[in-house]
Amino acid sequence: MRRKLFQVILAGCLLTAGGGMCTASFAELSPGFIDSTNAVIDTLRKRECTLTVQSRGELLPGKEIVIRQLRNHFGFGAATPKKPFFMEEIDSAALGKAFRTYFEWVTPENEMKWKYTDEMDDYQNYEDADWLIDWCTANDIKVRGHSLFWNEHEGWIPDWSKELDTSLFKAAMKRRITGAMTHFKGKVAHWDIINEIVHRDSGYIAVPGMLANRSGDTTVFQWIFKEARKIDPEVKMAVNEYNIIVNQQWSAAKEYITEIKHIESDDSVRIDIVGLEGHFGEEMERSIYLERIDTVANALPGKELWLTEVDFSIDTLVRAEKMEELMRSCFAHPRIGGLLLWVWWEGNRWRPYTSFLVDSNFTENELGARWREVRNEWRTNIGGTTSAEGTFGFRGFHGKYEVSVYIADSVFTDTFYLDPGEGVLGVEVTCDTGTGIAAQKRGGFHTVFFRLNGKPIQMALSSADERRLFLFTYSMTGRLLSKTPLRIGSGIDPVSHCSAGCRIFRINTADRTLYTGMGLQLR
Repeated sequence: MRRKLFQVILAGCLLTAGGGMCTASFAELSPGFIDSTNAVIDTLRKRECTLTVQSRGELLPGKEIVIRQLRNHFGFGAATPKKPFFMEEIDSAALGKAFRTYFEWVTPENEMKWKYTDEMDDYQNYEDADWLIDWCTANDIKVRGHSLFWNEHEGWIPDWSKELDTSLFKAAMKRRITGAMTHFKGKVAHWDIINEIVHRDSGYIAVPGMLANRSGDTTVFQWIFKEARKIDPEVKMAVNEYNIIVNQQWSAAKEYITEIKHIESDDSVRIDIVGLEGHFGEEMERSIYLERIDTVANALPGKELWLTEVDFSIDTLVRAEKMEELMRSCFAHPRIGGLLLWVWWEGNRWRPYTSFLVDSNFTENELGARWREVRNEWRTNIGGTTSAEGTFGFRGFHGKYEVSVYIADSVFTDTFYLDPGEGVLGVEVTCDTGTGIAAQKRGGFHTVFFRLNGKPIQMALSSADERRLFLFTYSMTGRLLSKTPLRIGSGIDPVSHCSAGCRIFRINTADRTLYTGMGLQLR
């Protein structure tokens, strides 16, 4: 309803109290597009779930329960290197906080590549990759191994390997496979086994390409997959390629599809994920990228597709709308499993792209606000009381959840995963000490209700949060209009003194955002 109201506001360009037009700094997404993708998303990305709450074998009716989604099953992520975390001029804490605000997956930029880890023959250094993976693990962020081999041109192989003959080069490749796949086994969720399988330098098509020429083996791609699978049979293995979905005359979609089919013509080879890089440049037309995504999906039935390296150089007046359009298109596509940005902060741009969500100082811009706002639509946070049978049912987005059950003066907290699938997922929540569920005094989180600009809001807050809540009100261009302390339960509309017009409302504690909404302020 909030999003629909916002579209009506933009479409109608309502008058403010002062008689001027309500203007926005970006073009409008049509209500029809929003409604159609939402209808698909509701079926595709949600599932019914019933929690049964018990203690010592007894069902617990009438107990207060709060459910908070921690992460999506769909992969929202970005590339990031280790180096900026250790640069003196960069606030590493702000970098980490910014990444965690927007993303749940990491693609290491260079730290896992062959040239980076094997600077000398038969010597492997995984220190930088290990640090980045450890940071991700500590922050519940999943890692895509990137990449085992990069096929495009010789700039991406170790310098020492360029002096080897074909037999010695293939032996070096075998050492690379054994070393990297063994070291990172169990630490990464995906592996880009071969990056850019149909291109050579300057964008030309070359199949099978550099690795085949260097190794003297025209079936080297199949060999790589088979050797890697021997070591790690569980990890999802991917190929990755550019100029597949972007608006360019030399799309390599046909060649990419043909080569994937050729690799899998060996029955012992399986590619789990097909990566579609999204270096869009200055053009990002939905009709074009969706048509090409569907071309790949239809030609490779059953394959999971990921947009792996999205960035663009689009006018800042429309980039937020373009990003939202891409996000909704991907989230509503039944074959797409993730959307990963490449350039996401201004301080780490490899080209003058505008796809960054935060500036060099990690201050959020309108694109970051839009990404976060849309992501928040796809998180399920709900509360209530258990039924007479001790159950609580809800329909939520797939992903990881935290559930808190309030009993007397304690709150019991645990996590569960709402997997994609058919039918209702049943989850048992056992509120006993010693069962692995965390218990704390009721001074922890509790549900509060109030009204914001006439809209009822429900949030789970700690007592510490409640003492330091602020409402920030922004214009549609991102200009801060007011910062107001929130007094929960005061009965006072917290924006009653804000000037009229289209507004962005944001509720923050000192270190996190709890709510973002948009609407028309009439007073």
